[in-house]
Amino acid sequence: MQVKDDCHYQVTAFDPDVIMAETEHENSQVLALAVQNWLGYGLVYPKLDQLDISQLQQRYPKIILLDENSPEHDDFIQYGQVVFDWNEYQVEVQKLVYYVGL
Repeated sequence: MQVKDDCHYQVTAFDPDVIMAETEHENSQVLALAVQNWLGYGLVYPKLDQLDISQLQQRYPKIILLDENSPEHDDFIQYGQVVFDWNEYQVEVQKLVYYVGL
């Protein structure tokens, strides 16, 4: 089973309201799964040139963890809530569970 298939299976099996990337390598897959399944989501240190901008522009609740010195800060702030700390990222993504469920 490929990683992509495994993640799709997990989303189908557990029916979450929110999914979050835990590494930079998961961002594109999390973004695609979130848009496909109407989920809130979190991205970790994403790079705009590595994401599908049309998916990023979709109006789903999202938390974006960036480095404080990220040159893409102003770009990402137009797409979702930007945070700069791992613990804050986890807390804010967890809050999306309630927000999305409304």
